[in-house]
Formats: sequence, C-alpha cells, structure tokens
Amino acid sequence: MSEVIKKRKENKTWIGAIVLVLLFTAALSFITFNLEVELQEGENVLEVSKRIEREEMPDKATIRFSIVSLDGDINKALQKNSEINNRIMMHYEVRDDLTISTTGYSIQDRKEWNKSSEKYDVLGYEVYNTLSIETKNLDDLGNIINEVIGMEANRVESVAFEISNEKKEELYKEMLEEGVEKAKEEAEMIADMMEKEIKEIANIYKNEAGTYPIYLRNEALLKDQAIDAEAPIISPEKQTLALDVIVSFELKD
Repeated sequence: MSEVIKKRKENKTWIGAIVLVLLFTAALSFITFNLEVELQEGENVLEVSKRIEREEMPDKATIRFSIVSLDGDINKALQKNSEINNRIMMHYEVRDDLTISTTGYSIQDRKEWNKSSEKYDVLGYEVYNTLSIETKNLDDLGNIINEVIGMEANRVESVAFEISNEKKEELYKEMLEEGVEKAKEEAEMIADMMEKEIKEIANIYKNEAGTYPIYLRNEALLKDQAIDAEAPIISPEKQTLALDVIVSFELKD
C-alpha cells in the first residue's frame, strides 16, 4: 500500500514539473511574440525608455521684500518710500554677486469703516514698493535679510530656492548620457533574447520634467529684526530633477 502511495506522489511531482515548464515556455513565447509585433510595426526598430532622477541642492535664491509707506499726505508717502528704495538700491547695485530689481509698485488710499457715520474714513495714502534680490551666495541670505530690514524695508515677502539654468543644463547633459547608456544595455539584452543584434542608435528623444522654486513659509522669515542682530540661518531643501529618455535602436537584419 505504501509503494502505491509513493508512486502516486512521484507521478504528481513529475506532472507539476511538466506543467511549470509548459507555463514558462508559453510565457516566453508570448513575450517574444509581442516583441516581434512591435519590431514589425517599427520597421526593425526597438524603442527603450528610461527615467533618470537626481536630487540636487539649489544654488540660487530670490528674496522678495517690500517697502510700505503710509501718510495722510500722498507726496510725503511717496517721498519716504523713494528715500528708502534708493538707499537699498544703491547699496546693492555695486555688488557683482547679486542682482536687485523692482518687481511691483502701487499707490492706494487706506480706508477704515466708521460705524458712527457708516462711511469709510480715509486714513492716508499707502505706497507699496516690492524689490527682488537674486543671489547664488546662499550663505549670505541671513545677512541680506538683516540689511534690508535695517534699511527700513518693513516686509520680507518670501525666500525662494531653485536650481539655476546653468546648473540644470550641466546636470541634464549628464542625465541624458546616463539614460542613453542604460537604454542601450536594456536594448542589447532584449535583442539577445530575440537572437538579434543592435546596429546603431536611430533616434534619441528627451523630456525634462519641470522643477519649481521652494518657498519658505512666512513664519520662517524674520520681519522685524534689527540690523545688528544675529543673521538667521536659512537652509534650502534638495530638489528632484527628472529626465525621460527614449532611445530608438535599429536592429541588424
């Protein structure tokens, strides 16, 4: 009785092994068939796509700050605002390691609702002037914030970090080379499975995934700090660059 059970178990083992072999063969045939169809449609061209990603530290920062002047006399408000603006512009225009520019300017009357008269009372005229400083010296950000506040800029709007165009161009070139190399390795592996050989690269396509500046939250900015106070330490986060690389390989007949 035990011999019969043993033989049955051996038969089941052989049957299981045969089924696995058949399934593997069918799967391989299916993959090969799909590749052959793609090659026929692509005129003997194999296309491989790769996504390359890099995490990099920003090398550029933009500080936006505002000069807000309020006075009952519009001319006095304009004069006060111009004096502060000119003082800041002259201080930074002589520096070669940064650029300063005006990014916004507005004049409006400041009003407040009067419950007794049920009308708006004009409190004065507000001049709103926004300036922007771009620099690659990230270690100097804290000092710049202290300086502009010390020169009576009364609002720091934001600090934005980003990767400069020059650095992006260099990084994307390296990522393209890496993407082409990895695509070639995969194409050679697939061609070998089909008993074919790579003849040459027919085309290379690339698509750069966009990156956006990283902004510090408002609560992270020191808005009323004296110029002689210790400069705040401001550190950016890494940004992710992505590049999609599509390479078409012509196969030998």
